[in-house]
Amino acid sequence: MPALIPLPNSIEWGTDHFLLTEQTAVGCAQGASAEELEAALGVRRLLSATTGLLLPEGEEGIVVAFDPGLPAEGYRLEVCSDG
Repeated sequence: MPALIPLPNSIEWGTDHFLLTEQTAVGCAQGASAEELEAALGVRRLLSATTGLLLPEGEEGIVVAFDPGLPAEGYRLEVCSDG
């Protein structure tokens, strides 16, 4: 199992995969809050630093969004072939 922090409560494995390349954009949907934009910048910097890829900012690819329905430090990670 890949390393995720904090560890998820549950995992549902699918059949899709996602290939991270130098064209993979990282960003938020239009109308994102300042906190979401800051989180997306952090994700982009972390992924760039750990992979050596200079990832562009954009709304397609990896999208960071906050879900107020989740508990503190809760997250949902969805991976599909189109981002």
